[in-house]
Amino acid sequence: MQVNAGEKDGNRYFFKDSGNQLPHHRSGDVVVELNVKRHPVFERIGDHLYMTIRLSLKEALLGFKKTYLFLDGKQLIIESNDVTQPN
Repeated sequence: MQVNAGEKDGNRYFFKDSGNQLPHHRSGDVVVELNVKRHPVFERIGDHLYMTIRLSLKEALLGFKKTYLFLDGKQLIIESNDVTQPN
């Protein structure tokens, strides 16, 4: 079984007649329910992915460039050359 990226907490996969395969017995079903683990940086709200970044006053006023490691292992570069507004 492969879980696709973006699957939601509580999604279920059903495998009919895949459990306890014994001769002369009807096999039961296997149900797998996803339990999504919390991430220390990213938060999922609905279909959106959020990330909270803390900035110093200097960075918020003068601009910044920060690099983060995204979930797929690629680098995510976030930069601003303007005054950053809260939220």
